[in-house]
Amino acid sequence: MAMNIRSRFFSEVDAQKYAKSGALRLQARAAIPGGAHTYAKGDDQYPLVSPGFISRGAGCHVWDVDGNEFIEYGMGLRAVSLGHGFPAAAQAAVEQLLRGTNFTRPSSLRSNVRNV
Repeated sequence: MAMNIRSRFFSEVDAQKYAKSGALRLQARAAIPGGAHTYAKGDDQYPLVSPGFISRGAGCHVWDVDGNEFIEYGMGLRAVSLGHGFPAAAQAAVEQLLRGTNFTRPSSLRSNVRNV
């Protein structure tokens, strides 16, 4: 009996551990070519037992929709140098958002953010 790649490397335990991600993967692939808006984030770029859909991040840790925790070595494709949810950066963003965004006319808004 021939064994396909998915069954060789993706056990029943793995399937249960990533059930929500698997369901979202099917939905994403039906709506978006390759299942992601960026090729580098697509299914074929990562092992099956990696986080499929991330629900949150804190520092260098991320959690997928199934509740599995990972260290995100890629850090948002290298764009998150301070880590996810860095408190000073998040607070500065919230303060600025509360002042308003995307005005019809030029704005004199200035950040009161100090060096992080």
